[in-house]
Amino acid sequence: MTRRTLAERLAWAEDNLDAICDAAADPMSRLVWLAIASDPIQFLAIAIELRNALTEGPGYETTVPIGFDASCSGAQHYSLLARHKHGAELTNLLPNKDEDGNEIVNCLYDTARQRGAVRIAKDHAEFDWAADGGVWSANGYHAKWWNDSVRVDRALFKMLGVTYFYGSQEGGQRLAVYDELFERDFAPEDIPKDAVTYLIRVAREAI
Repeated sequence: MTRRTLAERLAWAEDNLDAICDAAADPMSRLVWLAIASDPIQFLAIAIELRNALTEGPGYETTVPIGFDASCSGAQHYSLLARHKHGAELTNLLPNKDEDGNEIVNCLYDTARQRGAVRIAKDHAEFDWAADGGVWSANGYHAKWWNDSVRVDRALFKMLGVTYFYGSQEGGQRLAVYDELFERDFAPEDIPKDAVTYLIRVAREAI
């Protein structure tokens, strides 16, 4: 829900108000439902505050901190300073609407991931063993490994995108990708030489 429009978030909360209040009153009985949240503990804290506010009424004062987060703030700043319209649209500095006029929320990381996925798929498709001695394309080999072994998802592209806009170089990004792969239970020997460098370059080009 965090990447939906405000109207969609409000509608979801209204549709699920009984469940939210039930979870606040007796969280142990709603553990399965709470587990669906991206951050169950934070969700429960807000649910309790909402239930208290509905019980007490307009005079209720909450003490729960409210976090404010931008949409790829590094790219937002660059887009604003450069007066770059497309960058402003991708980072939600400008309002975005679909073909029917409904408000939508853009995501630069998803856009970069989709563009990167096209490049990886193209390199993968071109991967082939040559007839004379098994010569292969390094890009194709690495693309095949990423497609076959790892889910190149938004989380990877977000990590590379955030650090890119704050000036991180390939070396620092390489360490971050290795850390992420180790978190996903890959051992060092599972990762082909230069596969991480390949992904970083694809991501930087896509961004």
